[in-house]
Amino acid sequence: MIDFKRMKREITQEKVIDPRLLFERLPKPAHVNDLYQSQADVLEEWFSNRNQVSEAVVKLHTGGGKTLVGLLMALSSAAELQMGSLYLVDNKQLASQVVDEANAIGINACLYNGRKSISSSFLKGESILVGAYQSLFNGLTSFGLLGRSTFVDVGTIIFDDAHACFSVIRDAFTVTIDADEDEALFKKICSPFRKDFEKADRGTTFNDFMAGVGSTGSEAMEVPFWAWLEHVDETAKMLSEAAKKINRSDDKTSESLKFSWPLIKDELRYCRAIITPRQLSITPYLPLVDKFPSYTKASRKIYMSATFSDDSEIIRSFEPVNDVVPRTYTSDTLAGVGRRLILPARGDVLDDAKLFSLLEENAAAKKGSVIIAPSEKAAQKWIKNGAVLTDKSSIEEMVRFLKAGSIDKPIVFVNRYNGIDLPNDACRLLVIDGMPQGITPYDKIMSINLQDSCLIAHELAHSIEQGVGRGTRGSGDFCAVVLYGDDLCNWIDTPKNAKLFTLPTQAQFACGAKIMDNIDGPDEFIDTLKLGIAGDPDFSSFLSDYTAQYLTKSSACTDDGLSSFAQVERRAFRLWRSMGSAKAIDTIKKYISCEDNDSGLRSYLMQMGAQILHAEGEFDISYRMYRSAYAINRSLVKPRSFLKVAEPSIQASKVLDQVKRFLIDGKGIEEFDRKTIGMESKNYKEFELSVEWLGTALGFESKRFDNNGKGSDVLWRCFEDGFGIIFEAKSGKKEDNPFDKSEHGQLLVAEKWFKSTFPESECAIVSLHHNAIAYDNASAESTRVITIDAMREVRNAARDLWMEVAGSALTDAERLAECERLLDELGLRRTGLLERYSQFFESV
Repeated sequence: MIDFKRMKREITQEKVIDPRLLFERLPKPAHVNDLYQSQADVLEEWFSNRNQVSEAVVKLHTGGGKTLVGLLMALSSAAELQMGSLYLVDNKQLASQVVDEANAIGINACLYNGRKSISSSFLKGESILVGAYQSLFNGLTSFGLLGRSTFVDVGTIIFDDAHACFSVIRDAFTVTIDADEDEALFKKICSPFRKDFEKADRGTTFNDFMAGVGSTGSEAMEVPFWAWLEHVDETAKMLSEAAKKINRSDDKTSESLKFSWPLIKDELRYCRAIITPRQLSITPYLPLVDKFPSYTKASRKIYMSATFSDDSEIIRSFEPVNDVVPRTYTSDTLAGVGRRLILPARGDVLDDAKLFSLLEENAAAKKGSVIIAPSEKAAQKWIKNGAVLTDKSSIEEMVRFLKAGSIDKPIVFVNRYNGIDLPNDACRLLVIDGMPQGITPYDKIMSINLQDSCLIAHELAHSIEQGVGRGTRGSGDFCAVVLYGDDLCNWIDTPKNAKLFTLPTQAQFACGAKIMDNIDGPDEFIDTLKLGIAGDPDFSSFLSDYTAQYLTKSSACTDDGLSSFAQVERRAFRLWRSMGSAKAIDTIKKYISCEDNDSGLRSYLMQMGAQILHAEGEFDISYRMYRSAYAINRSLVKPRSFLKVAEPSIQASKVLDQVKRFLIDGKGIEEFDRKTIGMESKNYKEFELSVEWLGTALGFESKRFDNNGKGSDVLWRCFEDGFGIIFEAKSGKKEDNPFDKSEHGQLLVAEKWFKSTFPESECAIVSLHHNAIAYDNASAESTRVITIDAMREVRNAARDLWMEVAGSALTDAERLAECERLLDELGLRRTGLLERYSQFFESV
């Protein structure tokens, strides 16, 4: 048979590499139209600048033809570099879909199917290889791993839907031990953490999880990093032994031990361990993409994305050069945005029975009724009303049925907000059921720990928008969308959340809300949905005008600082792994020092920093950083101190006795404030009583001794060695009056009294005075003064100490150690009081 492809190559005089010209020359079928202007614009700009930077982000609206643009870039790069172009997508079903789309327009694309797929045709750039992300990112990858002698030299890698692939890539580095698949291994690894959860007051939840019982209010718990690091070596040994015994790969545990364990077995100290009912998940802070030389050494990396302002997921997933978002190519046109009638279903307009009936009626007409539910539990109400549940194994088949119009029942997809294309009659009625939910243990723990963070808000908005976009694939497509459930409708309706969507979607949400203002009751709601299903021309005209008007009054939202956060997270993680722990901590400290940054993200980075410090043996600093994280985010596991005290001081013990008496045993900090309020008073007795009590609060023997001018106003005496600090209080004087001769005489008399009363002890005399100025004849240049304001600083420092010790989730021994540290840190021992808070008088 004649090989026309070979003959064509022989007669080609000029190599065509411009992607637009390549598209023109493809043997496209008759129904394929020209490129959208947005596609042409992006291709032209990218091609003109392709050799200036190795990485690029391409943004087009959902349904705007990203796949075709990515394929043309892959084809262009393969032709120019004469090297393989690898096109990666979310899953195998999408990979098959991309291959079909490529072949339909004459692009030579092959589906990845193991090592044999890496053919000479691919390596020379004569064909494009399409696969799921796991085709490249797995511990047994055919493309080669860092540290091995060979790897596959890939010229260009295209990452489709890069904005939504973080979870998919992370899963490649995650080891999951499921108790239903290997209960012995699950219990063996988890049991050592029991005591740490008990100390953190989560022992009951831990026991529930071990038994496979969901605990009220808890879906996941993170193993405290100090416990994780303590047991890393024994955990590694257990997992290595289990990995050697794998004899099948048809369950999650075996799959992850086979494909993920090789990637993280030497990286466990950089990982987090998360427990859910009957499951343990071990995953690094960020994907370790540097382990794949085919990726790191690729000449070009192109990230295809929807038009979100938030690009943090690209940084977190792929570790781009300098941890910054690569150059972005996009278009301002609305090409690809379908005509969607989006109506919130709540209140008196929602009649479930009528909605179910419409779904069935529409499906019976072979026009595609689709529900996206956040979980299998949420899907049950739809199944009970005749919908068909699609599981992981049947997704590809169900999508094919919908496109062919060969199914007459509503279809439920669980948590599939991305990666399913349902054009035209494949989906004319789409229901988004409730708020998206995290599926993986990592997703769940992040949702718990960062529930009020902008990171979670952006992720929810991305999932909702991707879900809404499943029903239209191109500007000529249309469908009706129901936002089902008050939680979803209320979340979208909140102004700060509404702005997280792209402008076209914001406009369509607002348009739907406007329409709802004119809908009266369930019947009219259903009738209006039918207009959207039919692509009513009057609605289409109204939507077009409304969107145009909306866009003239709106501006794109910012990413709420998420890109900056992602840069810090990536940089710190890389430095930590490359023996740069000190620089990693500096990077984190710079971010967390800015209180304008999202508090949830600050607490997350503090936790990461605390783990870095603990791994390096800096237990004290680690504890302080984590304690600060817990102070602003009580969703975290309670902190634990690792300070050790061989011989606790009497002062610290006395302080702890007082703290336990007043705070831990039920009296609040208000009691401390009441006892020290006299320090704000001009009345000398009230002032002295407060100073006396403050001394007791700080662990001194404190007493007022003044007896007809012989004893001191207040004496703080150390229990350890009897050293005394003699205070003469002058709080009742005018604030600008200097210290005088008679007042100095009173101090000297008090000193004489102390030496006669406690002849074996040393002392220091201190005036509590409004200022540090003395008359010249007072001869007080060598006499110490703690100003009234400085004494109030002592009071405030003591209050901080009490709050820290009382609020920490510690044993008494750990509280004692913490008290010792704070007495030194805050300068509340006798030496610190004199050196930090006192000064010598100056004469006038």
